[in-house]
Amino acid sequence: MDRQYQRLGDILIAQGLINAAQLKEVLKLQTEKGLALGKMLTRERIITEEALARALAFQKSLDLVDLSEYDISMHAAALVNEEVARRYKIMPIDFDEGKLVVAVANPLDVHAIDSMKMITGYKIETVVATETSIEEAIGSYLVGPSQIQETVEEAAKDNEDEKLQMDALDFDEDDGVPVVKLATMILTKAFRERASDVHIECGEKIISVRYRVDGVLREEMTIPRHLKALLVSRIKIMAEMDITERRLPQDGRVGLEIDGKNIEFRVATLPGLYGENVVLRLLTGGKTLIKLESLGMSQGMLAKCRVALSRSHGALLVTGPTGSGKTTSLYGMLNELNKADRKIITIEDPIETPMAGLNQMQINRKAGLDFAQGLRAILRSDPDIVMVGEIRDFETAQIAIRGALTGHLVLSSLHTNDSASAITRLVDMGLDAYFVASSVQCIVAQRLARILCPYCKLPVDAREGKERLANLGYDHDGDEPTLFAPKGCRKCQNTGYHGRIGVFELLLIDEEIGKLCVEGASSAQIKQAAIANGMQTLLADGLSRAAQGLISIDEVQRVIF
Repeated sequence: MDRQYQRLGDILIAQGLINAAQLKEVLKLQTEKGLALGKMLTRERIITEEALARALAFQKSLDLVDLSEYDISMHAAALVNEEVARRYKIMPIDFDEGKLVVAVANPLDVHAIDSMKMITGYKIETVVATETSIEEAIGSYLVGPSQIQETVEEAAKDNEDEKLQMDALDFDEDDGVPVVKLATMILTKAFRERASDVHIECGEKIISVRYRVDGVLREEMTIPRHLKALLVSRIKIMAEMDITERRLPQDGRVGLEIDGKNIEFRVATLPGLYGENVVLRLLTGGKTLIKLESLGMSQGMLAKCRVALSRSHGALLVTGPTGSGKTTSLYGMLNELNKADRKIITIEDPIETPMAGLNQMQINRKAGLDFAQGLRAILRSDPDIVMVGEIRDFETAQIAIRGALTGHLVLSSLHTNDSASAITRLVDMGLDAYFVASSVQCIVAQRLARILCPYCKLPVDAREGKERLANLGYDHDGDEPTLFAPKGCRKCQNTGYHGRIGVFELLLIDEEIGKLCVEGASSAQIKQAAIANGMQTLLADGLSRAAQGLISIDEVQRVIF
C-alpha cells in the first residue's frame, strides 16, 4: 500500500514511537477534545514534535527540514506577512526551479497550501518542519526589532495631543492607535520569546522594557520617556486598574489571544522615582498540565516523592527562593493525586492553573480572606488533600500542621534555601518541634537551571572539567563525564540556553531526623544526618545534571550558591 494512504497512527506504531494501547487512548481523547491526532500526541507528551514531523514527512514522502540550520531566503520570507504565516503555521523558506518552497507543520492541511499558492502566485513545493521551529522562524524573519521601532516612532509622533491619545486608549480593538499597538506588541513578543515576566521601568530619560527568559533578565527595547503616561495607562486600562491613581501600587490581570491561545498576564504596578513601573507575569493557564515525571527528578527521588504522596496524611513541603518552580512542582503533584475518589481543595494566591477535578480557592485580602481563614474553612469541608499555596506566617503554619495531623495530606511551599532549613524555619515561626517532626513527611528543595542549547553547546576541555568537578566535590564514580559550555546560536537567540530543568533535594523525615528536630538541632546538623542516610544535595544533583551534559558548571554555581 502507498504509504501516503497509511494512517499516521499506524506509521507511529511501525516506527516504535507508540503502541496500540496508547493510540487507542489518544484517539478517545481526540474525539473529546476535537484536536488532530498529532497535536494530541505531542500535547500529552507521548511523542516529541520532531518525531511527529518525521512521521508526517514519511507519510507524505516529503523532505524534513531543520529550520534552525536552514539558510532561509529573505526574498521568500517577504512574500507573506506575519498574520498569514501564523494563521496557517507555514513559512516560505526558499525557491526551487521557479517554485516557492514552504515549510509546514501539517502537510495534510491542503487549505493552507492552496491559500499560500493564491497569496504568493507561485507553485508550491512543500517540506515539513516542527510547529515550534516554524513559529521561531516567523519570529526571526517576519517580526523584527524594526517593526517595534516603527511603532515606537509612530507613537512618539502621535503624542502631540496627549488628551486625544488618552481618550483613544480605552478601545481594546483600536489597532490604529500606536500606543495600543505598542502595548500589544510588547506582550505578544514576550509570549513568543518564552518570557516569564515583562518589566516596564521608567527611568530619568527612557523607559526600559526587559524580559525574563529562562530566569534571567535581558533588555529587549527602550522607549522615549514622554510615552510613559500613555504606555502605562494603556496597560492599566487592559488590566482594569484605576488610571488616575499613580501614587499607590495596584494589581490586575490582562487577557490576550496570541497565536490562537488565550494568554493571561498578572499585572502589578509600583510607584517609582520617575513614574510608575509595571511588572507583568505570564500565567500558565493556557499550558498543558505538567506531569510529575516531567519535573526533572531523578528516578530515585521520584520514587521517594511518590511514596510520600501515597500516604493518607502528613505534610509535604516544597521549598526554594522566589522563581524556583515551587508552584509548578505542586501542580505536578496535584496532577498525580487528582483522582475521582479524592476530594482536593486548594487555596492559592493567585490561581495560576485551573485544574478540572479540584476545588480551587482564590485569596481575597480586600474581602478578609487570607490563607489562615481560607484554610480553616477548607478543613471543615471534608477534604482528603489540601494544597496551601504558601506558608507565610505562624497562623497558617499552625492550621496546616494540625490538618496534617488530623488525617489530611497537606501540600504547601515555603521560602527556605534547602530542605533541612524548612524544619528550623517552621520552629522559628513558633510551632512546637514535636508537632513539626510528627506531621512533616517529606521536604523537596529545588532550583531551576537553564538547559544548554543542544544545537550549539561546546565540550569543555577534559582536564579542566575534571578539575572543576573535583573542586566542587563531585564523585563521578566510573567513566569521566564530558562537560559542556554555552555558545549561542539563532535557535537559542544567542544565549546558549533554551528552557530550564529542575535541580532537586529530597529529605524524608525518618525517626532519626525527627529526633534531631525535637532536640532542637540546627539545620546544618539535620542536613549532615540526612546526607549520611543517603540524601542527594542540591549541589550533587546539579553536578549530576552537568555530568549528563544538560547544564553547565557555571549554571550549577549560579543557581545553588
